Amino acid sequence: MEAVTNPAAIFLDEPTSGLDSYTSRALCRYLKHLAKEKGVTVVAVIHQPRVEIFNELDNLLLLRKGEVVYSGDRDKVLDFYKENQLVMEPGSSMNPADFVVDVLNEPEQEEIVKKMIKKTQEAFQKELRVYKGPELPSNLDSRPRRSGFFHFWQYLSRNATLTFQRNLIGFIMELLIAVAGSSMLTYALPKETFPDILNQFALGGVLLVLFCHFSAL
Repeated sequence: MEAVTNPAAIFLDEPTSGLDSYTSRALCRYLKHLAKEKGVTVVAVIHQPRVEIFNELDNLLLLRKGEVVYSGDRDKVLDFYKENQLVMEPGSSMNPADFVVDVLNEPEQEEIVKKMIKKTQEAFQKELRVYKGPELPSNLDSRPRRSGFFHFWQYLSRNATLTFQRNLIGFIMELLIAVAGSSMLTYALPKETFPDILNQFALGGVLLVLFCHFSAL
């Protein structure tokens, strides 16, 4: 459903859980289509993927007890394991996804896994030292300051505008719901309190819009 709004990124937690193998593969192919054809960044947690799904992945992040064991191209993960004396048996029909995960949980491989984690951390540190971000102006005032109400309102308005632009269909649906709801409230509100039908219509619309926005939070 999120893909309808053409987002810049999609985060999925076990999207293939509960699906059969054919549907899981079809879903992963569609997610790869979004990434390749529409430039959508797709980040997904997938447990025990079949070999066809594993081969569809571009980048792989392997974690063990919260620590990064490997982060990089999917087609290079077996070479990384080989560099650390962890090799699949020649001619084995074992799923590479099962191999890279099972090895991490074997007690006899504990020391090797720790070395892999350390090597990955050192690679990250090296990349951070090489990367140089944009230089800040020398006359930049770094003192903390409190934002006024106008700046706060301007920031929220800009974010709300971006949200509407990214989810235009949802915004239109909210307006339609507000109009329909306010029309029904027109007949429900006491006539002696709001004798003007326009006031009833406006009040109903405001209440419905506020309800939709706060329920979305």
